[in-house]
Amino acid sequence: MKKFLIILGVCVISLIIGGVLLFNMFFGPHKVKPPNGFVPDEATAIKIAEAIWLPIYGEAIYESMPFVAEYDSRRKRWYVQGSLLDEWWVGGVPEATIRKKDGKILRVSHGK
Repeated sequence: MKKFLIILGVCVISLIIGGVLLFNMFFGPHKVKPPNGFVPDEATAIKIAEAIWLPIYGEAIYESMPFVAEYDSRRKRWYVQGSLLDEWWVGGVPEATIRKKDGKILRVSHGK
């Protein structure tokens, strides 16, 4: 009887550990961390900003092309904005601030 209880205990513990490992494998946190962050360059920052602006402002964002991205190395974020057609153009352009390490959108706006 004592051997049976020991074997049963080992089986139960093994099932618990196996269940926890399987749970973490399928539902646990992912640990992918690109060495240069999720937004490593200007092109990626612009694509993210465009994907954010399009549902908010519509196709009109393309009137503000080319889009320009500048990286602030001190604050570790990208500032992306559209361009005015010429210096006399009235109106504003779409703007976005995106964190480099994880792609979090910190700010979205449109100038007047």
